[in-house]
Amino acid sequence: MSQTATRLPQVTAWNMASPLRVLVIEHATADAELYLHELQQAGFQCRPHIVGTPEEFLDHFRRFQYDIVLADYRLPNWAGMDALAEIRKAGNEIPFILITRTLGEEIAVECIRRGVTDYVLKDHLARLPTVVLRALEEKTSRDARVFMVEALRQSESNSLFLFAHNPLPMWCLKKEACNFCR
Repeated sequence: MSQTATRLPQVTAWNMASPLRVLVIEHATADAELYLHELQQAGFQCRPHIVGTPEEFLDHFRRFQYDIVLADYRLPNWAGMDALAEIRKAGNEIPFILITRTLGEEIAVECIRRGVTDYVLKDHLARLPTVVLRALEEKTSRDARVFMVEALRQSESNSLFLFAHNPLPMWCLKKEACNFCR
Protein backbone atom coordinates (compact mmCIF):
# COMPACT_ATOMS: atom_id res chain seq x y z
CA MET A 1 0.00 0.00 0.00
CA SER A 2 1.30 3.45 -0.78
CA GLN A 3 2.41 5.76 1.98
CA THR A 4 0.98 8.92 0.46
CA ALA A 5 -2.31 9.65 -1.23
CA THR A 6 -1.91 10.65 -4.84
CA ARG A 7 -3.04 14.17 -5.63
CA LEU A 8 -4.74 14.46 -8.99
CA PRO A 9 -5.29 17.71 -10.88
CA GLN A 10 -8.42 19.67 -9.96
CA VAL A 11 -9.43 20.18 -13.59
CA THR A 12 -9.64 17.04 -15.69
CA ALA A 13 -11.44 15.84 -18.80
CA TRP A 14 -12.63 12.84 -16.79
CA ASN A 15 -15.57 13.48 -14.44
CA MET A 16 -14.25 12.20 -11.10
CA ALA A 17 -17.78 12.18 -9.65
CA SER A 18 -19.01 9.63 -12.18
CA PRO A 19 -18.55 5.92 -11.47
CA LEU A 20 -15.40 4.37 -12.92
CA ARG A 21 -16.32 0.98 -14.36
CA VAL A 22 -13.18 -1.07 -13.82
CA LEU A 23 -12.44 -4.60 -14.97
CA VAL A 24 -9.61 -5.96 -12.82
CA ILE A 25 -7.90 -9.06 -14.17
CA GLU A 26 -6.01 -10.43 -11.18
CA HIS A 27 -5.82 -13.89 -9.60
CA ALA A 28 -4.82 -12.53 -6.17
CA THR A 29 -7.86 -10.81 -4.64
CA ALA A 30 -5.69 -8.96 -2.12
CA ASP A 31 -3.70 -7.35 -4.95
CA ALA A 32 -6.90 -6.36 -6.77
CA GLU A 33 -8.19 -4.74 -3.60
CA LEU A 34 -4.94 -2.77 -3.28
CA TYR A 35 -5.36 -1.41 -6.82
CA LEU A 36 -8.92 -0.34 -6.07
CA HIS A 37 -7.90 1.17 -2.73
CA GLU A 38 -5.30 3.35 -4.50
CA LEU A 39 -7.90 4.57 -6.98
CA GLN A 40 -10.51 5.26 -4.30
CA GLN A 41 -7.96 7.15 -2.17
CA ALA A 42 -7.33 9.39 -5.18
CA GLY A 43 -11.06 10.16 -5.53
CA PHE A 44 -12.24 7.66 -8.14
CA GLN A 45 -15.70 6.19 -7.55
CA CYS A 46 -14.88 2.60 -8.57
CA ARG A 47 -17.47 0.08 -9.75
CA PRO A 48 -15.18 -2.94 -10.12
CA HIS A 49 -15.50 -6.46 -11.42
CA ILE A 50 -12.60 -8.70 -10.44
CA VAL A 51 -11.86 -11.75 -12.60
CA GLY A 52 -9.07 -14.29 -12.45
CA THR A 53 -9.64 -16.78 -15.25
CA PRO A 54 -9.99 -16.48 -19.02
CA GLU A 55 -13.56 -17.73 -18.80
CA GLU A 56 -14.55 -15.12 -16.20
CA PHE A 57 -12.84 -12.43 -18.24
CA LEU A 58 -14.67 -13.33 -21.46
CA ASP A 59 -18.00 -13.58 -19.65
CA HIS A 60 -17.65 -10.15 -18.01
CA PHE A 61 -16.14 -8.48 -21.06
CA ARG A 62 -19.03 -9.58 -23.25
CA ARG A 63 -21.75 -8.65 -20.74
CA PHE A 64 -20.57 -5.33 -19.32
CA GLN A 65 -19.17 -1.99 -20.49
CA TYR A 66 -15.95 -0.81 -18.85
CA ASP A 67 -14.07 2.48 -18.74
CA ILE A 68 -10.69 0.86 -18.07
CA VAL A 69 -9.03 -2.52 -17.64
CA LEU A 70 -6.33 -3.20 -15.05
CA ALA A 71 -4.56 -6.50 -15.67
CA ASP A 72 -1.79 -8.45 -14.01
CA TYR A 73 0.91 -9.30 -16.54
CA ARG A 74 1.39 -12.85 -15.23
CA LEU A 75 -1.63 -14.97 -14.38
CA PRO A 76 -1.92 -18.74 -13.83
CA ASN A 77 -2.18 -20.43 -17.25
CA TRP A 78 -2.59 -17.14 -19.14
CA ALA A 79 -1.39 -13.53 -19.24
CA GLY A 80 -2.79 -10.02 -19.24
CA MET A 81 -1.61 -9.72 -22.84
CA ASP A 82 -4.02 -12.53 -23.79
CA ALA A 83 -6.88 -10.42 -22.44
CA LEU A 84 -5.62 -7.40 -24.38
CA ALA A 85 -5.57 -9.46 -27.59
CA GLU A 86 -9.23 -10.43 -27.05
CA ILE A 87 -10.23 -6.83 -26.35
CA ARG A 88 -8.49 -5.49 -29.46
CA LYS A 89 -9.83 -8.38 -31.58
CA ALA A 90 -13.33 -7.24 -30.56
CA GLY A 91 -12.47 -3.75 -31.87
CA ASN A 92 -12.58 -2.18 -28.41
CA GLU A 93 -10.13 0.65 -27.69
CA ILE A 94 -10.66 0.67 -23.92
CA PRO A 95 -7.59 1.85 -21.96
CA PHE A 96 -5.59 -1.17 -20.76
CA ILE A 97 -3.12 -0.84 -17.88
CA LEU A 98 -0.73 -3.68 -17.05
CA ILE A 99 0.24 -4.14 -13.42
CA THR A 100 3.24 -6.32 -12.65
CA ARG A 101 6.00 -7.00 -10.14
CA THR A 102 8.74 -6.60 -12.75
CA LEU A 103 8.78 -5.81 -16.42
CA GLY A 104 11.97 -5.44 -18.42
CA GLU A 105 12.43 -2.55 -20.81
CA GLU A 106 12.22 -4.71 -23.95
CA ILE A 107 9.02 -6.40 -22.75
CA ALA A 108 7.52 -3.04 -21.77
CA VAL A 109 8.21 -1.63 -25.24
CA GLU A 110 6.68 -4.72 -26.86
CA CYS A 111 3.56 -4.42 -24.67
CA ILE A 112 3.11 -0.76 -25.57
CA ARG A 113 3.62 -1.62 -29.25
CA ARG A 114 0.86 -4.24 -28.97
CA GLY A 115 -1.62 -1.74 -27.53
CA VAL A 116 -1.10 -1.51 -23.77
CA THR A 117 -1.89 2.03 -22.65
CA ASP A 118 0.66 2.00 -19.81
CA TYR A 119 2.03 -0.17 -17.03
CA VAL A 120 2.57 0.18 -13.31
CA LEU A 121 4.89 -1.83 -11.09
CA LYS A 122 3.25 -3.35 -8.02
CA ASP A 123 5.97 -1.76 -5.87
CA HIS A 124 4.90 1.67 -7.18
CA LEU A 125 1.10 1.53 -6.95
CA ALA A 126 1.00 5.18 -5.90
CA ARG A 127 1.44 5.92 -9.65
CA LEU A 128 -1.74 4.02 -10.53
CA PRO A 129 -4.28 6.89 -10.12
CA THR A 130 -2.16 9.24 -12.25
CA VAL A 131 -1.71 6.60 -14.96
CA VAL A 132 -5.44 5.78 -14.93
CA LEU A 133 -6.45 9.45 -15.12
CA ARG A 134 -4.07 10.11 -18.01
CA ALA A 135 -5.39 7.04 -19.88
CA LEU A 136 -9.01 8.12 -19.35
CA GLU A 137 -8.28 11.67 -20.50
CA GLU A 138 -6.52 10.41 -23.63
CA LYS A 139 -9.50 8.17 -24.42
CA THR A 140 -11.91 11.08 -23.85
CA SER A 141 -9.85 13.27 -26.22
CA ARG A 142 -9.73 10.55 -28.90
CA ASP A 143 -13.48 9.99 -28.62
CA ALA A 144 -14.15 13.75 -28.88
CA ARG A 145 -11.94 14.00 -31.96
CA VAL A 146 -13.72 11.08 -33.64
CA PHE A 147 -17.08 12.70 -32.84
CA MET A 148 -15.98 16.07 -34.25
CA VAL A 149 -14.60 14.53 -37.45
CA GLU A 150 -17.84 12.62 -37.98
CA ALA A 151 -19.90 15.75 -37.31
CA LEU A 152 -17.81 17.67 -39.85
CA ARG A 153 -18.29 14.90 -42.44
CA GLN A 154 -22.04 14.92 -41.83
CA SER A 155 -22.19 18.71 -42.13
CA GLU A 156 -20.27 18.59 -45.40
CA SER A 157 -22.55 15.84 -46.69
CA ASN A 158 -25.64 17.88 -45.76
CA SER A 159 -24.28 20.94 -47.57
CA LEU A 160 -23.46 18.95 -50.69
CA PHE A 161 -26.93 17.41 -50.66
CA LEU A 162 -28.52 20.84 -50.29
CA PHE A 163 -26.64 22.24 -53.27
CA ALA A 164 -27.15 19.16 -55.44
CA HIS A 165 -30.90 18.82 -54.81
CA ASN A 166 -32.11 22.39 -54.53
CA PRO A 167 -34.33 23.23 -57.53
CA LEU A 168 -33.78 26.97 -57.07
CA PRO A 169 -30.63 28.81 -58.12
CA MET A 170 -28.20 29.56 -55.32
CA TRP A 171 -25.74 32.36 -54.92
CA CYS A 172 -22.35 31.79 -53.30
CA LEU A 173 -20.96 34.97 -51.88
CA LYS A 174 -17.23 35.33 -51.64
CA LYS A 175 -15.12 38.28 -50.57
CA GLU A 176 -13.71 38.77 -54.05
CA ALA A 177 -16.77 38.21 -56.22
CA CYS A 178 -20.27 36.81 -56.41
CA ASN A 179 -20.72 33.71 -58.57
CA PHE A 180 -23.82 31.96 -59.78
CA CYS A 181 -23.83 28.38 -58.50
CA ARG A 182 -25.81 25.38 -59.64
